[in-house]
Amino acid sequence: MTKVIYSALISVLSFFVFKASSQTYAPFVVDSVAWKERYSQQEDFGTSVSQNFNFILGDTIIDTFNYAKVYISKVLYESNYAPIGFLREEHKKVYAILPQFMPIEFLLYDFSLNVGDSMLLCNNLGFPSFISTTLLSIDSIELEDGSYRKRFNYDLPSQIVEGIGNIGPYNSGLFTTNGQMGVDSGNSLDCYFTPNKTIYRSTYYQLVDTLDCFTITGISKEPTEKIDLKVYPNPSSTTFIFELADFENTYNMEIQNIFGQVMINERISAQISSIDVANWSEGFYYILLRDMNGILLGNEKVIISH
Repeated sequence: MTKVIYSALISVLSFFVFKASSQTYAPFVVDSVAWKERYSQQEDFGTSVSQNFNFILGDTIIDTFNYAKVYISKVLYESNYAPIGFLREEHKKVYAILPQFMPIEFLLYDFSLNVGDSMLLCNNLGFPSFISTTLLSIDSIELEDGSYRKRFNYDLPSQIVEGIGNIGPYNSGLFTTNGQMGVDSGNSLDCYFTPNKTIYRSTYYQLVDTLDCFTITGISKEPTEKIDLKVYPNPSSTTFIFELADFENTYNMEIQNIFGQVMINERISAQISSIDVANWSEGFYYILLRDMNGILLGNEKVIISH
């Protein structure tokens, strides 16, 4: 009898430990995480499939709010990525800005909802739609790293996981909350991972191919090879002076605004140079200094204030 009671207690305790592990909120906006997605498109000759990576790297301030910067790349190498948007999280709600598609902030995910609540969906370009979906149930899913996270199951075929987003089985990925598969195309989330481990791996395509989940190789906040880059005055209203220590070669300098638009891209072949910014808009800008092979050697954040 004692053994039966002991076993029952162990089962109850295990249940509560499981529930506790699945109830711990997993934040969505985490630096250096990545989503590997596949994009399928109907063509005259059949269906073409390509892949891309969305990943968070660094942050910025827009209208007093702190946002994580999101980049997209065909391959996970620093020299090939391009900015795509911004994310911020507040009270379990994830807000996004996609300058190319939706330049104003919109609600991407809401992990504070309860069963029976509804929310507006976004399509596979991040546009908020007028289609609403109702949360039918909340359960837990075991991930590849052995952890558990909450899974939100909606009446439209969407499964949205805390910290990851829509895992499918149909239109899914970082910026897609709409679970309806399009007629001619669709996004699908293959993997979600950090630089050190794969956290989630899709099971929907394992009969078709072997999913390759990658770590973030070659991407870091700081350059792997550094060169001392000084920019002054900072802030400035008219001119920035660029000074390179130990100047020996020709370098490429790129300046981007907070939306990832390239303001200038030119070669530097002198130790001290300048650029006129008197007609540029106020705000934050990012300077990327690379060698002629595209390797990042230095970066700086500067402010224009008129």
